[in-house]
Amino acid sequence: MLSGATGKRFYYVFSSLFRMISFIGLLIAYIVVRIVVNPPIDWLNTLLLSLSLLSLATSVFNMILCGFTAIQYKEKFAIQFICFLVTMLTGGIISSTFTGIAVFTKVQKDDIKNEGIFNTKTFKNKDGNYDEETKG
Repeated sequence: MLSGATGKRFYYVFSSLFRMISFIGLLIAYIVVRIVVNPPIDWLNTLLLSLSLLSLATSVFNMILCGFTAIQYKEKFAIQFICFLVTMLTGGIISSTFTGIAVFTKVQKDDIKNEGIFNTKTFKNKDGNYDEETKG
């Protein structure tokens, strides 16, 4: 099993992929029901369209979470948890599972250190220490 920030990114990408597949499937179902069913069933059309659009939204949300840095994964747990809840409520067992695994995967301290953010003017790390190579 993957761990750390890389694992989180992997699981968010796969969750986003499955959400996109779900979006396409629900959109096709909406179009078929809209064309075939006569007289139209308004609640079914509304349900399929809203689930389709929510699947697209959560797919984009998961893709945005894939671009987080290790520090953001550690500091912004609430955003990740909201994404998990929305993904779970809009359906998709596989994508909800991948999102849940991603949310509850712990970020390791080595990931944060390896992805240290530098100030390009002073070459200081986020914690204020100078980089080892630029000490001169």
